[in-house]
Amino acid sequence: MKFIKYLVVALAVALPLSATTFNFVFDSDFSSGIQAPLAGTGTFTFATDPGDGTHAFSSLGAFSMNFSFTSGDVFTEFDIKSDLALVRVVFSTVGSVRRLQFSDTGSGSGGPFLGSIDFENSLGRFLTFEPSSTGGNLDLYFESQLGLGSYNATLATSVPDDGSTALLAAIGLVVVFAGTRRRFTR
Repeated sequence: MKFIKYLVVALAVALPLSATTFNFVFDSDFSSGIQAPLAGTGTFTFATDPGDGTHAFSSLGAFSMNFSFTSGDVFTEFDIKSDLALVRVVFSTVGSVRRLQFSDTGSGSGGPFLGSIDFENSLGRFLTFEPSSTGGNLDLYFESQLGLGSYNATLATSVPDDGSTALLAAIGLVVVFAGTRRRFTR
């Protein structure tokens, strides 16, 4: 009977999870739109999608980032040098295309490269996104090895987890807990 109680608690804990991912493409041309050849690609995944509009970075919840360039440079969330309290994320939908752009509070992100969000990897190479103070379209970036180019970030997926991973973990904890209790009651 106690096992069933633990199982019910485990099932309640196993709530469906979801994440939103945007795919990035980078070119080496600062004219509008993405031009071949690509200079890099990347992903930005976060827990909470706040909907269209301009939002504080913190409203996205837990996140991961990975940007890879043809120069061999890679930048992740661990390379962020900006004050995320000053970073904004702009979401917009035109037709069926959902887009993401980085922005800031109007005075840059407090990072060393004066962009809307700045990264510096362990090799000392940097990536910075266009700040709002330029008055541009927020679609430019600068990578220290490749120079100036355009970027585009579009919605990749928003697929909820069916809860199976959390359910398996919860059942495993119940089994371990039940086994531990049985050992100490003998």
